[in-house]
Amino acid sequence: MEEINIEQPKSAPFICSIRVAVAFVGFLGMVAHYSQKISIGMALVCMVNHSSIDPLKNSFNPSVTQINTDCPLLNNTVKIEGPYPWTKNIQGLVLGGYFWGYLITEVPGGYLAGVYGARLIFGGAMIIAGAFSILIPWGASLHWGVVWFLRLIVGLAHGVIWPCMTVIMSHWAPPDERGKLLGFMNAGKFNSF
Repeated sequence: MEEINIEQPKSAPFICSIRVAVAFVGFLGMVAHYSQKISIGMALVCMVNHSSIDPLKNSFNPSVTQINTDCPLLNNTVKIEGPYPWTKNIQGLVLGGYFWGYLITEVPGGYLAGVYGARLIFGGAMIIAGAFSILIPWGASLHWGVVWFLRLIVGLAHGVIWPCMTVIMSHWAPPDERGKLLGFMNAGKFNSF
């Protein structure tokens, strides 16, 4: 009778492995994703002309220094006014456009990543989101509705990113390392703040 020799699979090194390189690329993808996601929220502060839509009422506030009656400033603060007189409701619509798009493509994104490949869907989403994010300053000069539409497209593109990340890690990481590698990839979102 012939003896069958079954070898135990060797464990692959963790640090210098392709799965860690894939997780690092995912980390950078998350940095780009969240940078595009939060950019309008930070830029809106400088884009909106707050004094034209929300003039401060003449009330006593000891922390406000009156330079003149038209421009109250906090102590040691430079007030930046943007060119767009967008109300709080319009600002909310512009910010919300992203999340409306994001909500729509979450589930289809997972299906598309499984059928067509997560790398293709993820790469295409990042290219589309980047291109439409670049157009936002131009859109703001036209109308706030154009900015809302551009943010909607960015949200549609970004909705597929989380499902793509999980599909990528399900193929590249062994089950006992998935949590660690997904955690590392998702840490990219905290580095964009």
